Amino acid sequence: MTLFIPDMAGRLFLLILLFDTFQYIKAKDLPQPSLTVIPAVIKERDSVQLNCQTPSISECYFKMEGQVEFTLPSPCQQTLTGTLLVRWTGQSSPAEVKIQCQYSATGSQFRSIYSEPSTVTIQDLPQLTVSSTVIRETESVQLSCETPPSLHVSNCYFYIEGGEESSRLIVYADNNRN
Repeated sequence: MTLFIPDMAGRLFLLILLFDTFQYIKAKDLPQPSLTVIPAVIKERDSVQLNCQTPSISECYFKMEGQVEFTLPSPCQQTLTGTLLVRWTGQSSPAEVKIQCQYSATGSQFRSIYSEPSTVTIQDLPQLTVSSTVIRETESVQLSCETPPSLHVSNCYFYIEGGEESSRLIVYADNNRN
C-alpha cells in the first residue's frame, strides 16, 4: 500500500501524527508511578510528604487537579505545607487537593503516564488559646481565636455551653463580612 501525500502541509501533518504516536508508545513502555502522600489529612500549618515512586532515578513532574504541573528534583520526594496547597489551588480550608505524578527516566525525553490521583485533605478549625487554664472567680482570662491562614475571618464568636457545674467554650469563626 502506498500512501500518497500531495503537499507539504499533508507531509507535516503525517510527521506530527507519527511523532505523537511514537511519544505515546514510548510513554506506555515506562511503568506507571505510584504516588504516596503522608499524612493524607493535615492542617494548613502542617506538612505533607509527596513521594513519587519510580523504577529508576528520574525527574518527576507533579500536577494538582485543575492546575499546571510543576517539576521537582530527584529523588521525587517533596514536602509541602497545607498553606501552599490551598494557595496553589485557590481553595480555603477545608479542602481536598488531588495530586498526580509522572516521571522521565534519566537521559530520556519521554515521560511515563500519570499515577493514579492521591488526595490530601486539609482540615482546619478555629483554634482557641486561653491565657490561663485555672483562675479564681475574681480573676479574668484572655481568649484568643486563631483561624487557618487561608480563611479570612471578620469575627470570632465564643459560646459557653452547659450549666454552672460543667460547661465548655465553643469557638465559631465567621467569614461573612457585614
